[in-house]
Amino acid sequence: MVNGLAVVVKRMSWLTSLRKDEFHAKMRRFGALNHNNILTPLAYHCRKEEKLIVSEYMPKGSLSYVLLGAKDVVRSNLNWPTRLKIIKGIAQGLSFIHKEFAIYEVPHGNLKSSNVLLSENYDPLLSDYNFQILANPNHVAQALFAYKSPEYIQYQQVPSKSDVFCLGIIILEIMTGKVPSQYLSNNDGGIDIMQWVQTLISEDCALELIDPEIAKDESSIDSMLQVLELGASCVESNPDKRLHLNEVVTRIEEVS
Repeated sequence: MVNGLAVVVKRMSWLTSLRKDEFHAKMRRFGALNHNNILTPLAYHCRKEEKLIVSEYMPKGSLSYVLLGAKDVVRSNLNWPTRLKIIKGIAQGLSFIHKEFAIYEVPHGNLKSSNVLLSENYDPLLSDYNFQILANPNHVAQALFAYKSPEYIQYQQVPSKSDVFCLGIIILEIMTGKVPSQYLSNNDGGIDIMQWVQTLISEDCALELIDPEIAKDESSIDSMLQVLELGASCVESNPDKRLHLNEVVTRIEEVS
């Protein structure tokens, strides 16, 4: 921009055509959010054929890019303290979203590593939250990651614990450094991170799951295993056995 601010303009073609006043009201609500781990929109453009969201540019890009596609120098900064900081920030941001949008069944709905942006200091900022209220009903299941949860696949339900499932997938992705097949169309590629992690934990081989890049920090292995098992608890197929978000946040905060 002319004032030196760098921004990102994201096209959201799958958003629905709500009444104009409703759409404006919801976008203003997003613009009023204030949390260290939330990417608050700066502006938006709404026409029937075009919907754009304008946000501040985050220099490191997405967590997905930094974790899986960045050059060695950027990725090498993802040591254990940085990864733990990112996990804690994501959990805190999700907790904030759940308080702000508590009236909705699934307050975030699209939490995944490509929707977590990283600041210059590797602080995570959540984006694309609560868009299911704006989404075209015909496209919502394809557009939002919460609809990849086991409860939606089996019962076409997306309760608030679907967000916990999404958080668990991100935690496991950060801890293992692997691409979850759950992110990909028809699970084509990547690794079924739920099955892989749960299998090795049941075989008492959890140490094999940890990304070698951080496993070198032998003094922190116990903390890593603690977070890994917490991530596995978040992706339990049965939502009734899955941890509540408040418990997840509390237990993550206790990790040092």
